Amino acid sequence: MISQEKTLRLFQEIGKVLYAIAIADKKIHPKEYDTVKRIVNEHWGAVYRTTDLYGTDASHQIEIVFDWLYEHHFTWDELLEDFSIFKENNDELFTDNLKAKIIKAAHEVAASFAGKNKNELIALGRLNLILRS
Repeated sequence: MISQEKTLRLFQEIGKVLYAIAIADKKIHPKEYDTVKRIVNEHWGAVYRTTDLYGTDASHQIEIVFDWLYEHHFTWDELLEDFSIFKENNDELFTDNLKAKIIKAAHEVAASFAGKNKNELIALGRLNLILRS
């Protein structure tokens, strides 16, 4: 069983990934943010049934981190590098099912506003490589 602490950190890292994909074109569009909220509400809560310190569904860490990153202006390559290090140090968390969910969510965010552009495709490619390693 995965600890609450690791689960929370995992969701925070997924938030970084989704933000990285959304900011790859240097702008967050409201449709991208709405897509992240929808993904969290419809898909992620059922992955690991755990709560944060306040009793809130831990999957909402995705949104919390996304919001925080929006305020602090990180670049997509910095965030994917952080995610790569996290994955390398916690590879046991990354089942094939979880990897597929992350890729699917990232593609949904990238496609949510005006389709996937060149920078988003590059970021998606890098994410794919990280998850395959």
